[in-house]
Amino acid sequence: MYLLRHEMNMSFPKIGQVLGKKDHSTIMHGVSKIEKEIGANNELKKELTLIKEKLYIA
Repeated sequence: MYLLRHEMNMSFPKIGQVLGKKDHSTIMHGVSKIEKEIGANNELKKELTLIKEKLYIA
C-alpha cells in the first residue's frame, strides 16, 4: 500500500481495487500507519530504501 501510494502515486481507491477490492479508508489507514512507523523505526526506513533501490535497478 505504502509503496503504491508513494512511489506510483496511485489513488487510495485504485490501490484498494488492485489489492482485492479493499475500501479506500482501509488503504488510507495502512499508509498512515507505515508513515508513522517510518518516523519511529529506522530499520523499517532502511528496509523500504532497499526495496525501492531494488525496484528501480531492474
